[in-house]
Amino acid sequence: MALMLASGVWWRPRSIAWQLAIVALAGFAILSWTTGYNYWSNRYLSVWYALATVASVCALWEYRGRAALWLRGAFFGVAGASAFAAPLLSVNRRPADLVAAVRDRDHFETRNYPVPGVARDQLRDLRRTHPTQRVYFVVSDASLVLPILEDRQLDAIIVTRTNFLSQLAAGRVKAGDFVIEDNASSAARLIPIRQVYAPDIFAKGDIRTMVIYQVAR
Repeated sequence: MALMLASGVWWRPRSIAWQLAIVALAGFAILSWTTGYNYWSNRYLSVWYALATVASVCALWEYRGRAALWLRGAFFGVAGASAFAAPLLSVNRRPADLVAAVRDRDHFETRNYPVPGVARDQLRDLRRTHPTQRVYFVVSDASLVLPILEDRQLDAIIVTRTNFLSQLAAGRVKAGDFVIEDNASSAARLIPIRQVYAPDIFAKGDIRTMVIYQVAR
């Protein structure tokens, strides 16, 4: 961050480090202007941070002298500490979590947002006793779709609320089919049969819910 900010006032156009830093700074500026802050900003910021890190390495190796040696040592110290701190202090990247990702993939992939995993287990149980009934997942902009979508046991149909209501009114949704959505629904013919609960790891003490419905005859 310091190198990016310095590149804006300390012009060295022939320096590779400056060129990379100024591009990273421009990337942050464009992102801030067009997107601003949202829940998914980190994925957009990471590429510019990576570019600025490369610029920092180039800057450290462009100069000679005792100060440069100390700065390189400090850089390697921070990089080494971060390499150990990232997995050890992470919610889901510790060595034990890597083992869990292989041994219990279903549980691990919904660890950050457990309620879809609990709903998926409940739907699997319902499909075992009602194998001919279809599963509809009524989604919103913030729905976690992938764990449900990729499950071959469920073979879920992903629909928006508007699309689902039109299919329901047209009679294309069969009686007995199962429906889930992130929020409680007031649509006709939907009977709530199960409500699943799971903790929200991003909010202490908060519980998230998801309702499973069955279409009435």
